[in-house]
Amino acid sequence: MGRAKIEPLDPATFNEKKIALFEQLPKGELSIGEATKAMRLLLGMTQEEYGKKVVGLSRKVVSAIEKDTYNPTLETLKKIAKPFGLSIGFARS
Repeated sequence: MGRAKIEPLDPATFNEKKIALFEQLPKGELSIGEATKAMRLLLGMTQEEYGKKVVGLSRKVVSAIEKDTYNPTLETLKKIAKPFGLSIGFARS
C-alpha cells in the first residue's frame, strides 16, 4: 500500500498558514521537527518528496527530523528553511 498524496493548499490557506508559521518561529513555539513538518506540509509534499527534492535526505531521516529524534546539521537546516526565504544562523540576543 502506497503513501497518500498530499494535496497542495489553495493560495489563501497557504498564505494564512505561512503567516502563522512565521509568527511562531521567532517565539520558539515550535521544535525543529514541528517546524520542518509544517514547512513540508505547506509545500504539499510527502516526506519522501521533501527529502529528495528539498533537503537531499531519505524519507526515514526526514521522518526522524520531524519526530525530533535526529539532530540535523546546519547545512540541512539551511536546506529546510530555503524554500521559505528563511536563514539559519546565530543571532545576538
